[in-house]
Formats: sequence, C-alpha cells, structure tokens
Amino acid sequence: MRWGILCFLFYSFLFFQSCSSGSRDLKRGLYKDAVFKSMKQLRKRPENDKARHTLKKAYKHVVDENTNRISAATSKSDIYKWDEIVDRYRLLQLIYNELQRCPACLEEVVPQNFTEPLEYALKQGAQAHYDEGLRLMALQTKHDARIAHRNFLKTKNYVSNFGGIEKWLDKSFNMALVRVLIKPLPVGSRVLNITSEFFDNEIREEANRLRYRYVQFYSPSALTLEDADEIISLKFDDYVIGQTYVQEKIRNLRRDSIEIGSIKLEDGSKQKVYGPVEAEFHLFTKSVKSTGLLDFKRINNFSQSVIEQRKFPGTFVWEHQWASYKGDKKALSKDEYQLTRYRELIPPSPQDLFFQFTRPIFSQVLSQIRQSYVSLRH
Repeated sequence: MRWGILCFLFYSFLFFQSCSSGSRDLKRGLYKDAVFKSMKQLRKRPENDKARHTLKKAYKHVVDENTNRISAATSKSDIYKWDEIVDRYRLLQLIYNELQRCPACLEEVVPQNFTEPLEYALKQGAQAHYDEGLRLMALQTKHDARIAHRNFLKTKNYVSNFGGIEKWLDKSFNMALVRVLIKPLPVGSRVLNITSEFFDNEIREEANRLRYRYVQFYSPSALTLEDADEIISLKFDDYVIGQTYVQEKIRNLRRDSIEIGSIKLEDGSKQKVYGPVEAEFHLFTKSVKSTGLLDFKRINNFSQSVIEQRKFPGTFVWEHQWASYKGDKKALSKDEYQLTRYRELIPPSPQDLFFQFTRPIFSQVLSQIRQSYVSLRH
C-alpha cells in the first residue's frame, strides 16, 4: 500500500514538473525552450491555460530577441556574420512551421513567416563563404585549402546548387589532402625468415579507419614517393626474436598424515594407515623472449625535415612449464601433478613470435598517428 502511494506521488510530481516547465523557462529568459515546451503541452492538452499564457508571452520574446540579434549582426563587417543570421532565421522559421501543426497554439499567437528573409540570408551566406573559399584557394597552401574546403561545404549547405560548387569542393579537397606514405618495416635477418607485411597492412588499415577528413595513408604500391606529402618511417634500432631460456627448479615435497595403505584387524575389518610421503619435484620453465626498440619518424617529403620522432619499446615472452617427479605422487598437489602430465613444447615460429612482439608496439604507433594528425580530422 505504501509503495503504491509513493509511486503515485512520484509520478504526480513528474507530471506537475512537466506542466510547469515551460513557465519556469519563461521566467528564466529561456524563451526558445519555453515556446517549444508550451507547444508540446498544448498538443497533448489544448485546454491547458497555463501553457497558452506561456506560449503567448514566450513567442513574442523569442521573435524580438532573435530579430534584434539579426539586426545587430547585419551591421557587422565580419564575413561570417551570415552564419549567425541564418541560424536565427532558421530557428524562427522552425518555430513558425511547428506552430502551424498546433491548432491550439494558433488561437494564442499569429506566427510570422520568415521564409523570404531566410532565403535571402542563405544566398548571402553562400556567396560570402564562396568568395572566401576562392580567396583562400589562391594562397596555394594545404592549410588554406582546408579552410577553403570548409567554406565551400558551408556554401553548399546554404545553397546546394550554387554555381560550380562541386568543382571547387573537389579541387579544394585534393589540395587540402595530406597524402602519407607508410614505408614497410624492414626486418631483414640472415637467420630468421620473418616478414612485417601483416604489421604494415594493419597500421595503414587502422590509420585510415580513424577517418581523418584531410589525411590518407598509403602503401608504396598505392602511392609513389614523389606524390607523398609526408612519410612515416618505421625502423627497428635493435630487436631480438626468440631468445630462449630453460630453467629447472627442484623442490623436495613432503606431506604428513597421508593414507599410505591399510591393515587387517583380528575381526577381519580393515583399518587405514596414515604416514608421511615424500617426492622430489622438478619444475621446468622454458621462456622465449623477444625484445626491440622501434624508431618512429614523421618526415616532410618536400623538405626532408623530421616533423616528429618517437621511440617505442616492445617485449613479448612466450612461456611454457612442465614437470617430473621421483617418489610418491601423493606428495604432489593437484596442480603439481597436472604439470607432470605436460611435456616440453617446441616454441612458436619466429614469425608468430614477431607477431606477438609487435602487438604492443602496434598500439603505440597507432596512438602516435592518432595524436599526430588529430588536427586534420575535421
């Protein structure tokens, strides 16, 4: 019973909070929120007098506030002033369209249609961004081309069929794009037959999966050295793949009060006999250690200057254990006895060891690439 009363009070509280939210926003000067909340209330309950009063007052305020801001922005000399003007006209037009879908709302306010001034602002904004994009393109730098591309995108957003915009979008993007050649990781060895192809492929694939807008990563087969803007050079300063160690530890095991047999009593029954048991336990551990230090360089292909350089260490240890014993197996624990059932294994191939060894390095390299090109993401 008490739980039912609590639920009723809770949902009643939420209901009254919802009903009064529009008026609270009005008092706080949040006129846009007050308009949308009061419209939502009137669609559900057209007879809601409080929502009607809120809408009437909030709508006047939101129109006055935004038209005043539009007038102030229009007088500015800033080339991007049309962005604010467009945003405010779009808001006012959205409110107009929503009011048309609310019969109860139309009984309280006469909405203003801002279609014409919005269209004019869109054309002016498109022209402003288009002209700025052309100015930036004339500077012939990748940085300016990126800003130009963003301006052309804004132009298309305002007027989708603005004259020749597709051509300039393509041209600015191609100029802005940083083409990065990732050189294959050299792992030549007289002794070991290993390849870094999987590492190289994964680095390029994961780097491109970051979806940075203005950077693309290539292999030497997909991009010539002459066409690369930057080069990522990966090279081991030092590495050892498959350094093997075998260690033996001998432990003398003893357990007391262990059942070691039984005796027959005079009455013919059997009685268990307990005593100590001992065993010599030999534990073998084979480990194969691979270590190395990767040199990461990001190079400007035109000046051949090093933009940044980092060193990434990597270590992987493959390990296997097995055991043998002499004496009574009852002296061994379950885990120790399980080890005696294992046999010495042949270590993984050098290629598999190299793969495991490069996993932590891979993560570090990818993190560095993410950090290096984050400014080209948008």
